[in-house]
Amino acid sequence: MEDEDVMELDAEPIESTVRIHVNYFLFCIVPVIFLLTKIFNRLSTRISQWFFQSSEGERQRLHECSEIKSQMNSVSIVDDFVAYSKLQRRLNLVTLNLEADAQSRKLLRNDLSRMIRFVLYIIVGTVYLFTLYSYGTKEPVLILPSNWFFPIGFILSYPTGVPGGISLPIWTMITRTLISTFSS
Repeated sequence: MEDEDVMELDAEPIESTVRIHVNYFLFCIVPVIFLLTKIFNRLSTRISQWFFQSSEGERQRLHECSEIKSQMNSVSIVDDFVAYSKLQRRLNLVTLNLEADAQSRKLLRNDLSRMIRFVLYIIVGTVYLFTLYSYGTKEPVLILPSNWFFPIGFILSYPTGVPGGISLPIWTMITRTLISTFSS
């Protein structure tokens, strides 16, 4: 009788596996592109500084300035005003030449830095547009269960139209937002 009271349940366990598909190329290329754009300013500045270092003539003039200053410190302005004035005029002339050279070098550095940044942005923009054209309209970056994004699923997968997919333009916006938030 006890065997009759016990019921056996032969129910199969419910599978709750979530299938996620990731296109690793698209998943990684977009963050790399935007991280590169974040370092372009520093990279272009370093390259332009390497090309336009101070010349030997500027270093000699800096040394000459320090020598003139040491001579001025050794001469008393009250006792030998004429010698001190000559040294002061010579120091002013050397300083003006140094400032003009430094200003010229700074302008050249800025121009080169701007040019390098422009070329790098063109290259990265071309790579991104090629990626967007080649992959962005055909396949999503991520495919998640479609019920996760029920009300806005179509918007998130817009150019591809894959249910539960996150498209490349949306992934770009997400990545750019995250990188901008955490880099600031």
